Amino acid sequence: MQAAKTFQLKGSLFTLTVLKLNSIDFETFETEIAETIKQAPKFFENSPIVIDLQALSQIAVEVDFKKLIELCRTFTLIPIGVRNGNPDQHKQAIEAQLAILPNIKQAE
Repeated sequence: MQAAKTFQLKGSLFTLTVLKLNSIDFETFETEIAETIKQAPKFFENSPIVIDLQALSQIAVEVDFKKLIELCRTFTLIPIGVRNGNPDQHKQAIEAQLAILPNIKQAE
């Protein structure tokens, strides 16, 4: 008789909130996210989020993921990954221990 394995890896689908980052102005971001969260605090509480970098991917901008993660966590959002960034931004995200999700181009 073979012992049961200690885990299983299975694919699954989840609905995730996407934070579309249009700027790296973190001072304004903090003000705006506070106002958004205040409107429905329980809805966003401990929500996993994906950071969409599409608006920033065409410019050579570094995203301070450490600061962004800190700000999100302050408002009980839990960043789990990024999408639609350029290769340098994806590298920075990986260094910040975020997953890279498939790029999805969206209509504006």
